[in-house]
Formats: sequence, C-alpha cells, structure tokens
Amino acid sequence: MSKKNARMISVFDYADHVIRLEVCLFSGREWLYLDEQLLEQKWNLLSCHSRYHFVLDGKPAEIKLAAKGFSGVLRGAYDIQLFVDGQLVDTDQFDYMAMLQQPGPKRRQALQQFALYVIAGFAFGFALSWLIKH
Repeated sequence: MSKKNARMISVFDYADHVIRLEVCLFSGREWLYLDEQLLEQKWNLLSCHSRYHFVLDGKPAEIKLAAKGFSGVLRGAYDIQLFVDGQLVDTDQFDYMAMLQQPGPKRRQALQQFALYVIAGFAFGFALSWLIKH
C-alpha cells in the first residue's frame, strides 16, 4: 500500500497481471486498473464499501474494499481483498491515521492537508446552513 496525493494505492500481482486499486480518501473517487488499463471508475462519497467484478484469465475476479467498522471510516482504515474464482488470493490494508503518526515531511504535509479539508468542510457547512436559513 502506498500514498500519492491523498490517494491510497493497493497493487496486487496475480498470474502475470498487475491489478491496481486507487482510492482518493477526500473525494471518494476510485479507479481500478488491470495491467495499466482502466477497468472501472467510481465516485463513492462514503468510500465505506466497494466491490469490483472483472474477468482475469477467464475466471471471475472480485476486489472488495471495506472500511474497518465505523471507526475505520473516521481513521481511514481499510481492508482490500482480491478474490479469483471465489477464492481469497491476496489482501492488503491501509490506515491513513497511522501514516499521519509517522515522523517526517509526509506527516507534516498530511496534517496540513487534513487541516485544510477541515477548514473547507467548516466553511461549506456554514455557507450551506446560512443559505438554508435565508
């Protein structure tokens, strides 16, 4: 699992294929790639649960993305599972808050991004409540 511009990126290698799932934690956009070709793109605002169905070497394959409970949604903790022909073949996990706790420049940048999104959310909520009132 890696991070790129507030995206979590999970890469699975299976039978000479590279399967990559990218999820933007702030916008909810999700991309699924098979061998660098875009298979599916979703916009899931909650990003709590997603399923992707596709065919891999003539076998049905599925990727499941699920938050680790309600606290996982708040922390950015996710499990990603790859199933091929109904069998679990690989898993991955991501925890955004654990990444924030690591020292170094990435932590500072992530905290700045988080603060920016909190301020933007507050401003949006304030503007929306003001518009509804008037």
